[in-house]
Amino acid sequence: FDVHLITEVDWICDYLEHHYGRKTHLAYNGIDKSIYRPDGPAIAPRDPERPRVLIEGSMGVPLKNTERTIALCNYAGADDIWLMTPTPVDHVDGVDRVFSRITQAQTAEVYRSCDILVKLSYVEGMFGPPLEMLHCGGTAICYKVTGHDLYLTHDHNALLADIDDEIEVVRSIQRLLTDGSLRERLVRNGL
Repeated sequence: FDVHLITEVDWICDYLEHHYGRKTHLAYNGIDKSIYRPDGPAIAPRDPERPRVLIEGSMGVPLKNTERTIALCNYAGADDIWLMTPTPVDHVDGVDRVFSRITQAQTAEVYRSCDILVKLSYVEGMFGPPLEMLHCGGTAICYKVTGHDLYLTHDHNALLADIDDEIEVVRSIQRLLTDGSLRERLVRNGL
């Protein structure tokens, strides 16, 4: 169809031009800083001696890789794991607390309660959860998935791993669980 196209990231613009010869307008995503900020209500206080891990993603969607992320967090020794998901569930094995289908304001309360977001999707446009987590005073571990380079820099504001490098993901989780100064530096740079 002869319609104008708008997308949120450079890689989609490049893809549409390369594969379909279509010029696409670019409009980067923003973030509502009145909601996503380090101060504000939280579900539970953070404890620097016991960092809390958050996993975000749909259940049963292979590209989101949520079930495997839960398994890797458990394998790495995380002992307080929360899940935030749009999937209507109230219990998931390997997770201490589940937040299902919550409001945008509630997501910020969950982020402010957690220290580390582990998001291991296989494809994203511009994925929002790590950006939201950084704004709420946490850090993230992510695959170097499409769109990560818009705002994530390895060992500056997050830890990144090549896709399917599970050894590096486990190592990164363990580093952030045990190294408070690394967590603090990544959080500071993320803010």
